[in-house]
Amino acid sequence: MALRLPIDGGVASYYFRLRFSETSWQRANLYGDGVRSRTMIPGLIFVLLFLTLLQFFVSYSHSLMVQSRSYELSEQAREICGFTARTAAGDQFLRLQQLIALCPDPGGDAFEIRATALYFHLLGLACMLLNRTIPSVDHWIEKERGGCAYVAAVALDRRIVYSRMMMTQQESQQI
Repeated sequence: MALRLPIDGGVASYYFRLRFSETSWQRANLYGDGVRSRTMIPGLIFVLLFLTLLQFFVSYSHSLMVQSRSYELSEQAREICGFTARTAAGDQFLRLQQLIALCPDPGGDAFEIRATALYFHLLGLACMLLNRTIPSVDHWIEKERGGCAYVAAVALDRRIVYSRMMMTQQESQQI
């Protein structure tokens, strides 16, 4: 699906057929400075909006990590994940995500898993971009990626519990 945009950049006026009258002062300021000045403010607004949404997304991802830290993993989940404590290595996230895909979905955690996966991949991008310029950021990024892996481990544990419950119900109905 392609989005048609007008050449002059007036998206709202194009789609809603808005016409604005121009005074000589507006014409002088608008057209006298060139096209560059007309696109600078909308571009700045877009960048600020994107950064604000990114900040909310990072805050949401952190809240998911804090929430998952309060969850105690079962012994079976720790064994499957290879965890010895409440910490996880960031390189385990992709494997845990594959294991989550194998388990039946109890409903309600798919968005959280996708959001955590997106945050994990954004952290990988940030590591690639910032690793050479700011070497100390590597430790922080790996810690954050470990938090993403723990969120995935908690989701896997919940799905394992749900699978056991479903199997128990099926066995009790067959008897």
